Amino acid sequence: MSRSLAITLGISISISLASADDPSPQAPDQNETSVSTQTLYTPLDLGQRYLYALDRVVGPARLVGFVAHSGLDQVWKKPEQWGSQPQSFGYRVASRFGDALMKETIRFGVAAADGEDPRYFRSGHGNTWKRTGYALGHTFWVHKDNGSMMPAYSLFLADFMTPAIVQQWRPGPFTGLRELRSGTLGMGSNAITNVWQEFWPDIRQKLPARFQRPLTRGVRGI
Repeated sequence: MSRSLAITLGISISISLASADDPSPQAPDQNETSVSTQTLYTPLDLGQRYLYALDRVVGPARLVGFVAHSGLDQVWKKPEQWGSQPQSFGYRVASRFGDALMKETIRFGVAAADGEDPRYFRSGHGNTWKRTGYALGHTFWVHKDNGSMMPAYSLFLADFMTPAIVQQWRPGPFTGLRELRSGTLGMGSNAITNVWQEFWPDIRQKLPARFQRPLTRGVRGI
C-alpha cells in the first residue's frame, strides 16, 4: 500500500473512531428467552434512521474529516487537474462532503428498504479474540428490524457504488481498480470502527473521569 493510501486510511479510521465515541447498544443476549430478546431490541423508525444517517454526514468528527482529507489532497494535488490554488481546497472539501453524502444516502435507502439496522450492537462478553471476531463479523452481518440477522447489503452497496458515482464529478477517467480499492478501504474502516465500538466503553471506564465524557453527541432517540 502506498504512503498516501496508508495515511488516507489512517485518517478515515481516526474519524470513524471519533464518530463512534458514544457507547453502542448492547446486543440482545441470545441465551435469554425470546420474550427478553424482543424486549431488549428496539428497531429504529424511519425518522431515527434519517437522523442517524445525517449525523454520519454532518457530525463534528465528520466535518473535521472532510477538512483533514481535503488538506492532504491539496498537498498532494489530488486530483491534479484541480491544481493547488486556494479555491482548489474548496473543490476538494465539497467533493469529500459529496462522497459522504452519497454513501450515507445509498446506505439509508437500502437499509430502509430491506429492514437493516445501521447500528452496531456490542457483544460485551467473552475474551478479546472472541469479541474482536464478533465485531469484524458484524461488519458484514447485521441486525434486521425483526431482531434476526442478515447480510449488510446497504454497507456493501454504499462502499462500492459511491466511488464510481463520485468519479463522475472528479476529473480523470474511471479505472475500476481505483474505485474497487476505495470500496475495500471503506469496508476496512467500517470493520475497525466496529472493533473500537466493541471495546471503547470498557476502556473509557478505566480512564480518569475527565476523559470519560464523549467527544461527540449521539443522535437523540437512538
